[in-house]
Amino acid sequence: MKKHLLLSLGLMFSILTVVAQQKVKDGTVTGSNLPNKDAILELESSNKGLLHVRVTLKATTNAFPLTAHVAGMISINLTSDRMQL
Repeated sequence: MKKHLLLSLGLMFSILTVVAQQKVKDGTVTGSNLPNKDAILELESSNKGLLHVRVTLKATTNAFPLTAHVAGMISINLTSDRMQL
């Protein structure tokens, strides 16, 4: 009986973590603590921004140092003033 209960609880928690959403706040905005229902991650601040990963690409047509181009991935190319998508 205990095995079944532990297995059920473990399965329930693993399912909850798969569909979890997260809202990160810095306390400068008051209001709802719930994230947007269509977002998996929401950042909320009135005076801070998001800093993306910065890499040095050999060329805009060459994914190095990444392993491949991925649709939707954002990287900031340090050798250019343009954002590479």
